[in-house]
Amino acid sequence: MGVVVRGLDEWRRDLETLPERAPKAFHGVMSRAGVQIKLDWQARWNAIKAPRTHIPHIVRGIGYDQTDSEDHFAVTVGVRTDNRQAFLSKILEYGTLTSPPHPAGEPALHAEVPQMMDATGTVAVNLLLGRSR
Repeated sequence: MGVVVRGLDEWRRDLETLPERAPKAFHGVMSRAGVQIKLDWQARWNAIKAPRTHIPHIVRGIGYDQTDSEDHFAVTVGVRTDNRQAFLSKILEYGTLTSPPHPAGEPALHAEVPQMMDATGTVAVNLLLGRSR
């Protein structure tokens, strides 16, 4: 009687290479999520923007920054501070006493989260199984 184990050496090698492979794989997932949130946010604010409006530059000012490290992957999406109408973003998003809110940031985030989570899970499984994305 005895035990024969096959495939563990390959799997161990795959696990050892995770620190080199993971950042590149997760960078793509987070980059795509940032772009999708940005586009959705722009589309939501474009839908309320009339031809003659007071917010012609704010929609173009939505951008995203991506920060990656060994174990942390983040995307920050929002109105860039160098936008000449950035000060209006809070008024537009949350409203005032005399203006209704036009939320776009949070709904865009909530719309993208399921796809991002699915893609993250797929990338994690592929990394653990040694497959390329």
